[in-house]
Amino acid sequence: MSCQVTPGTGVLVPAEAIDSHAHLYFDRFDDDRDAVIERAQDAGFVSVINIAVDEQTSLKVIELAKQYPGFCHGVVGV
Repeated sequence: MSCQVTPGTGVLVPAEAIDSHAHLYFDRFDDDRDAVIERAQDAGFVSVINIAVDEQTSLKVIELAKQYPGFCHGVVGV
């Protein structure tokens, strides 16, 4: 596995990483969600899996997957 150092942070991450448990639908990301996703991509992340916790967040996870196809994925349930 190859790794890279994240620019500006010095954090070593795999050249292609997947965040397997995220909640990018949280309100705290409303103002800078695009920038957060861009930083994740710049750091080598190729995918983020957002985990829903109820019906309302399931809808948000689905919307994120539509807004960021191929990058944001979701886990929803009942």
